[in-house]
Amino acid sequence: MINTRTLLENELEKLLGLLASLPNVSPRGPKGCLRANHRGSGYTYYYQKRVKSNSGVKNSIERLGDGSSPKVHAIKAERFIRQLQKMLKKNIAALQKALQTAIDFDFDDVIAALPRAYRMEAEGCYGLFRPVMDGPRLSDKRRRDWINANYLKNPAAFAASHIAITGEIVRSKSELIIYDLLVKYGVPFRYECAIRLTDLNGLEVVRYPDFTILLADGSCLYWEHLGMLSDERYLNGTMAKLALYHKNGMTAGDNLILTSDSADGSINAEEIARIIEGLILPRI
Repeated sequence: MINTRTLLENELEKLLGLLASLPNVSPRGPKGCLRANHRGSGYTYYYQKRVKSNSGVKNSIERLGDGSSPKVHAIKAERFIRQLQKMLKKNIAALQKALQTAIDFDFDDVIAALPRAYRMEAEGCYGLFRPVMDGPRLSDKRRRDWINANYLKNPAAFAASHIAITGEIVRSKSELIIYDLLVKYGVPFRYECAIRLTDLNGLEVVRYPDFTILLADGSCLYWEHLGMLSDERYLNGTMAKLALYHKNGMTAGDNLILTSDSADGSINAEEIARIIEGLILPRI
């Protein structure tokens, strides 16, 4: 799959988010400029600007001190933000223009776009290009081995027994819906499979994501369903877990899916299905 459009959309979303997060500064900047003179082992900073007086316009130079000066930091930070905004806006405009024509396509889309005579017996003629376009994929044997392998599960006792379509016991009705839909769509996954992570103190810890999904390239996608966010203790534990995940390269929007119940405890199965169709099936 050639995911040009998807990559552009993801990058555009990231840049727009970064731009929106920046403090507001004037695009034109202050009227003066920062100067630096090397002195010994460091620098002395000055702020130079043109000022009007009764005798005309002249240079005004203010000594700010060394690099630890808060005013120096503030002036530098403002200039950095202004430059960053300028570069972000340039790239955002370029991405928006590229998205007007960019498309995602795969091997079969290329075949379908060919004239009829060129489409005949296409696999035998062009088949060598399929793995190049599809990217590295697990062999069927490795996929089956992963699905059938035993794995360490969460040993915590179940408060309630919700039995999935395969006979697996899961912890909540919401997880039951997700589990059964993953089975329905033929997604290779493990329920509450142990993974080893490094905590904020550098120690090894074990966690059990709700669902661990095997992708076509051999990597894993994780899915956490957050069911009791109105409970302060549960919420605090969830935030600590997400910080741990982030430290270990598990990032929402990339290799981590986060869903939750509604405030009244309900869940939308149609939305769960759309998540599977849009975010998982293209990657398995």
